[in-house]
Amino acid sequence: VWNFNGFLRGMEYDIDLGGGITAIYEAKSEDLDASDMNGVLSRFASLLSEQDYDDARISREGSSRVRVSVPEVYDPDEIFTATEDSAELAFYISEDGAYSSNDELIFTGDVIDNAYTGYVGGAEGYAVNLVFDEEGERILAEETRSHIDDYMIICETSGGEVTSTISAAQIGEELTGGQMSITGSFTAETAQDLANSILSGTFDVPLVLVSCSVTSAEDAAAARAAGLASCLAVLVVAIALMCAFYRMMGMVAGISSLIFAVLTLFILAVFPPVIFSVSGIAGVLLAFALMTAGNIITFEKIKDEYRNGKSVLAAYFTGVKKSLPPVADINVLTAVAALMLLIFGTGTVSGFGLVLLIGTIISAFTSLIVTRFMLKWTMAIWGSKDPEPYALKRRP
Repeated sequence: VWNFNGFLRGMEYDIDLGGGITAIYEAKSEDLDASDMNGVLSRFASLLSEQDYDDARISREGSSRVRVSVPEVYDPDEIFTATEDSAELAFYISEDGAYSSNDELIFTGDVIDNAYTGYVGGAEGYAVNLVFDEEGERILAEETRSHIDDYMIICETSGGEVTSTISAAQIGEELTGGQMSITGSFTAETAQDLANSILSGTFDVPLVLVSCSVTSAEDAAAARAAGLASCLAVLVVAIALMCAFYRMMGMVAGISSLIFAVLTLFILAVFPPVIFSVSGIAGVLLAFALMTAGNIITFEKIKDEYRNGKSVLAAYFTGVKKSLPPVADINVLTAVAALMLLIFGTGTVSGFGLVLLIGTIISAFTSLIVTRFMLKWTMAIWGSKDPEPYALKRRP
């Protein structure tokens, strides 16, 4: 038994089209750097994952803001309870490597300046390196000197209670210099995750809720319907106008427009980084306008060549050749602009840039290859002697 689901059903929607909660937090700190923000993002991801919000999306907006989107959740209190849970890192000395209430707390994550990964080699693979401040360096040296062969356990705490154990390592020697390494069966990814977890428990960055919006399932469905209706209206009007002005060439452009629509929706549905939003609809419409403009430029060049005395077939070849540079230019310039939005933009701006870039690539393919190929075969099948079906006229 084969169950077929259309690719549109697999499209991943943003909150404005799928429904859910979006909250934007701003980090208030004078010495904010990239590691702090990575810790903030990791902390949010960990908190939401613990609350079984596995579909939550966390991203940076600018240099100091965090956007948290949770689809299909409509109660803000649920999210705020999860994200406002306070937690920090704690280091314990244990005799057997398993945490118990009798273990000695030596310091918290406040004394860690940085955590980063490094490659050790051999069976140990990757390690997580910790850098302590002056107070942490002093305590680390004293405690490791007096607890050789014991274990140092790194735990995550909430409200003074240990919630989970991140790592446990046996102390082999006194650790001086304000640094220590955590080794184990780490891959590059798991080591980086641990470093982010450590930083997320150490950041002392106050977060302020800037805005919060809830999109109900009904509003999301209405937005999807309105977006689909607008796209269909633009498609129908564009095809009708092209057929009215260019006749047979307009019909070819109409078929090319349908191919553009199917290809664009298919790529947006199967390409994992794409999260479709209202701004994505704007990107699709802009790319469609770009493709239509490319077809118009090509058709006008063909009409100019026929008007100046060439035959229908000669006008086609010459017009296609002369229209290539301007059509290619507008597609390349738009692709560069979309790439800049994708690289330097954040949030919805970056999403708009990604959709526009995909749409521009498909626009170039349909206007420069599909339309011209179909028009060439249309002339071969329909004939190229009579200019009337192609709306071609001589100059008076």
